[in-house]
Amino acid sequence: EFYETTLLFRQNALRRTLSTGPKRRNTNPYLKQNFFTLSLWLLDSDMTKDIALTNKVCSLDRANIKSSYWKIPDAEMNLTSLALNDSEGSVKLAISSANTDNNLYLYELDPYHDYLTHHTTISLPNIHSLCWVKNTHARFLVSGNSKGFAHLVSLPRANSDGVPESAEIVKRFNHRKYLRLVNKDPALIMHRSTTVHNLGFLADSLVTTYDDTLFLWALNDVHLSMRPRPVSISVVPGIAGFDVPATNSSTLALCGLFGVSLFDTRQARHSVPSSSLAKSGAAALAANFVKWHGSCDYKLASAHADGRVHLWDIRMNDTFAEISGHSGKAVTTMAWNGNDLFTGASDGIIAHWDLSSDLDPEQDLSFQGDKLRHCTLKEGINSVAFDAVSNSLVHSVGERQCGTLLPALNNKIVGMCLLVESIGAGSRCKILLIDGAAFLGLHGKIYDAATGTDDKKYYSREDLALINQS
Repeated sequence: EFYETTLLFRQNALRRTLSTGPKRRNTNPYLKQNFFTLSLWLLDSDMTKDIALTNKVCSLDRANIKSSYWKIPDAEMNLTSLALNDSEGSVKLAISSANTDNNLYLYELDPYHDYLTHHTTISLPNIHSLCWVKNTHARFLVSGNSKGFAHLVSLPRANSDGVPESAEIVKRFNHRKYLRLVNKDPALIMHRSTTVHNLGFLADSLVTTYDDTLFLWALNDVHLSMRPRPVSISVVPGIAGFDVPATNSSTLALCGLFGVSLFDTRQARHSVPSSSLAKSGAAALAANFVKWHGSCDYKLASAHADGRVHLWDIRMNDTFAEISGHSGKAVTTMAWNGNDLFTGASDGIIAHWDLSSDLDPEQDLSFQGDKLRHCTLKEGINSVAFDAVSNSLVHSVGERQCGTLLPALNNKIVGMCLLVESIGAGSRCKILLIDGAAFLGLHGKIYDAATGTDDKKYYSREDLALINQS
């Protein structure tokens, strides 16, 4: 079975054009003088500055976005993780819930015709994290639960008679069993957290976190019966997460109460380097999410407790840009697409940051930090300031407005993945995400749609054809 969503697209609810009607003279006998008023609009049609502020605050120039939504059948609305695999020419999705049964949903997505096909639902209690195993033809994934275990799961596939196989736990990664090796009590009651929140693969090794401890496991091939054992175990007090680089580097990016640091898996020792963030308050220092650049092994982004995002060049041991656009809300997820950064927050808002527009394409992004020092939104109430004397918009000194808001969902963004389609020399990017209300959303820009004009009130058949193709 598959689900086809109703066509949804975003457009301005109302765009009021300036009045072009005749002015009428006020003849109220109780007024001592006559004056002119506008017949249809309170603002002067000859003063474009009068509506510039309203257009910017109300986001009237937002790009056309096509959105599709599906409801995941999680009655308790307790989704925890989203994992995507597009290595086999099709888009496979795994969505997990923290429920005790029927909580791992497997789908296949056609992102260009908006078809979501349900394959199967598996019971694997209390899942909090997911990760596909690379180079296994989308047959295996790893899940982390709330009891200190990670499981390597063999996913079912249809037999020759069309009857699907059963899912099978192939290997179990018992974190509590090995805590004594670092002088920690394995009893659950002694642990600050009992959940395996983070999973990732570094070459052929599995990386996990549990109770302020970082594990590096030898997977020993998914088809072999050898029990997995940790290659290294490192205590990292206050760790909140990590990210593995897209390259074959052995360096992990860590985040937590200590801010941001690098971890060399060959040495398995953790230390926090000095940085400019160490001079800030505790809220600015603590980081809850970190993400390596998709194609560069020395740039990364980190989200902090004050709602800001910092961009790092590890060669400089410092930040080169600061992003602010979620109004103090916690940033819960991030993703890179080239030099574009997408951030999702606890208020259901996605922000797209076009970091390289109007910059020198031949020069490294981190060497243009003077232009990226403070990045904010292009639109919205926080993007404007008004000078009443000159009746004009003013911009903050040193501020670069390169962020565009996408009000994607109405609840916390739980997980986000990017779908990138190559088109000639360029590419198209779509955003796939889940939220706290158990919705799956797919959002993409309508690249070829005609530019809106004040006198255009409806979509033409040509416009609708472009929307269906996007």
